[in-house]
Amino acid sequence: MKMLENETIVCISPSSWFSLWRNRQQIMSRLSQNNRVVFIEPQRNLLSFFKNFPKEYKLLFSIQSVKMNNNLDVFYSPPSLPLLGHLLPKILLKALAPMITKINNMIFRKYINKLLHHLRIKNPVIFYYNPFHYKLSGAFDEKLIIYYVYDELTLYPQNICIKDIIEKYDTQFSKKADIVFASSYSQYARRHCLNENTYVINNAVDFNNFNKTMCEILSIPDDIGNIPHPIIGYTGFLGFQIDVNLLLEIAKTHPKWSLVLIGPDNLPRNKIYYELKGMNNVHFLGEKDAKLLPNYIKSFDIAIMPYDITTHVKTSFPLKCFEYLATGTPIVSVNLPMLADLKEIVKLANTPKEFLSHIENLLKIKPNEIIKKGIEEARKNTWDKRIAELSEHISTVLQEKY
Repeated sequence: MKMLENETIVCISPSSWFSLWRNRQQIMSRLSQNNRVVFIEPQRNLLSFFKNFPKEYKLLFSIQSVKMNNNLDVFYSPPSLPLLGHLLPKILLKALAPMITKINNMIFRKYINKLLHHLRIKNPVIFYYNPFHYKLSGAFDEKLIIYYVYDELTLYPQNICIKDIIEKYDTQFSKKADIVFASSYSQYARRHCLNENTYVINNAVDFNNFNKTMCEILSIPDDIGNIPHPIIGYTGFLGFQIDVNLLLEIAKTHPKWSLVLIGPDNLPRNKIYYELKGMNNVHFLGEKDAKLLPNYIKSFDIAIMPYDITTHVKTSFPLKCFEYLATGTPIVSVNLPMLADLKEIVKLANTPKEFLSHIENLLKIKPNEIIKKGIEEARKNTWDKRIAELSEHISTVLQEKY
């Protein structure tokens, strides 16, 4: 496969480089080995602007960045107007959303033009992730417009009132882009009929990092080292996509199990949350550096994916799937459609009772053969291989276009 080389790539990211590592950091860090990468942080809302006024004020008049390596720089963005989807009435929100989007895009367009001029960049390859940036695309004399679909944003609870607006922008973006990348087959299926240059780039794994768990000398961090076994563990973002009722049932049914949750905690603050938080066998350890996750997962007896399948995850391929597999840890997950091909190595549950039963069975007998197959499956699905696929698609379209 032909690797992408000597291009200038601009990534207009939906999340911060310095937050939980997702596919954009994995992809851009690798593309920067042979290309110049400009990673633009998402716009913060006005609340963040006033909360950190001295720092944010400077961003209105200057360009500030952090150099991550010789070819990759992270640039901070100006603030934006919030949509306030959780506060405004549906009718008012639908009326204001296009206007707010137009204002935010105008601010962002001015900033990006200023940034590209400052860096003397012409004809970049730009990765867009946000469907609201549809009208922003095409304003920078792009060599290629790439639309990267990472989630079905219409299924986010906060977007329910503007679902039709997002669908409209998403459809228009899919038609307009030179290439559309989707992180699951479900996302691909919806867009391939709109753009023949649509390809699946499933989430993958930094295999060399996560497979370190197979090394006996890997150190165990203190905050998990003293937690009693068996440890039923989860790593990743803790938000609306998590089935808190399922977590509570696990903790209540088996008080001698330790439920360990690692990642930024953005779970809804309700009665169920506080009940879960108050249980002696539930441990919230917070967000950890991606390089240290294997040290924590090494202590897991079972790794879980306890998602609420009524959310966007039903169309997603979980980032942590191949990460867990690479560590050699038995996995139990809710039954996600995108995991159907892995049902021989990932235990899939349709009900909470079945979820608990899978954990109980795996704790009784360690499935060594399944673990071995899982590690080999992870070895075949690395980020380096995904980058090779992505590069091949981009190079082909560049050759056809120029």
